[in-house]
Amino acid sequence: SPLEMETLKGSLEMETWKNAPYRIQDSSKYVFRTENYSAVTVVSEMDACMALHCWQDCKVGDMIVIRPAFGDDTTSFKCKVVGLNKSCDIIYLQAERALCEEPPRKRLPGLGEDYFLLGLASASQAVSPVSCAKGVISTVFLDKAKHIRGTSGANPGDSGGAVFSADSRTLLGMCVGAEGAGYAGPDSTTRQLTAHSSRAVILPADLLQL
Repeated sequence: SPLEMETLKGSLEMETWKNAPYRIQDSSKYVFRTENYSAVTVVSEMDACMALHCWQDCKVGDMIVIRPAFGDDTTSFKCKVVGLNKSCDIIYLQAERALCEEPPRKRLPGLGEDYFLLGLASASQAVSPVSCAKGVISTVFLDKAKHIRGTSGANPGDSGGAVFSADSRTLLGMCVGAEGAGYAGPDSTTRQLTAHSSRAVILPADLLQL
């Protein structure tokens, strides 16, 4: 279908929030934000995580206040920093009270799997509090920092955002940034299908909790 072709080309699409599919709106309850609008992904009833480069001065034992990114942002939750991993670029948080009624289901992403990235990209703020980018898992081989890649790309504000399976609302990982990607080969057909302005850098779901 045309949508599948656009996804394969790694195009970045922002959806108007009120028209977003139910599965995306439902998953947004697992996306929180800090006071400085850094994205936070809820991974269990009491646990969450965010990208370390968004809060570089924190240390274990610090308290960080987070709020739901979508809906009632007057509700706040105090979270303790219980772990840091500079290589993976992640802060592990533990809340003083439950962050959600039902925790997200989690599993490892599959090669070629469709996903959507829910973040706080600044370009989307005029339309919705949460941005949505669609993509395909392009590699499941871990690099030295234990990251994989997706074709959606990522914008400033997406670091710490949640990556969900497009068809099952299962948490696949957390975005920690983007990297540029060149052409995979000289052939014109290959150039058309593989040229991306950037690729999303994703930390898989099994590394989102201590």
